[in-house]
Amino acid sequence: MRKKRSNLIFDLIQIEKCFRDGVDLFIPHRTLFVIGRDLENKIKYIFFINDFYPRFYVLKEDLDYIKKRFSDRIKKVKDQNFMTLELNKRKLFSVYTYTTEDVKEIRKEIPESYEGDIKFTTVFKVERGIKSHFEVSKNIVNLVSRLHTIKNIKYNNLSYKEIIGVEI
Repeated sequence: MRKKRSNLIFDLIQIEKCFRDGVDLFIPHRTLFVIGRDLENKIKYIFFINDFYPRFYVLKEDLDYIKKRFSDRIKKVKDQNFMTLELNKRKLFSVYTYTTEDVKEIRKEIPESYEGDIKFTTVFKVERGIKSHFEVSKNIVNLVSRLHTIKNIKYNNLSYKEIIGVEI
């Protein structure tokens, strides 16, 4: 007997940041819209991701200055123990900001930073391991039945943070 899956697998259609096109929803500036098609029933779903923050990497020697100067724009700082630059073995830290614009402003004031120019949607895909499909808990999908129309396309609405990349 085959075990029933507790997750649904979605074909990734697109990831966008901040639709503002006459949508009557509260949408923080960094909101990601992950659009996928359920592989089982072919229904399109739109997932609102509000808890994913822009990030870039900085060297330890720039960290104190950044934390002091931009404390109101920084969500958190994370030590990247596993990350060192191959060239000179200097330690990197992840700096998470509230908006993508904060990343740009902070980077202007320091001599070196890394991955700050990568698109926010690309960072999300890489960190979640999404290539062409993603997985979501079946329980979450069954909870929501609201329908939204964005740019004349109808989507089932889901607010969910645990999108997991899978390869099929």
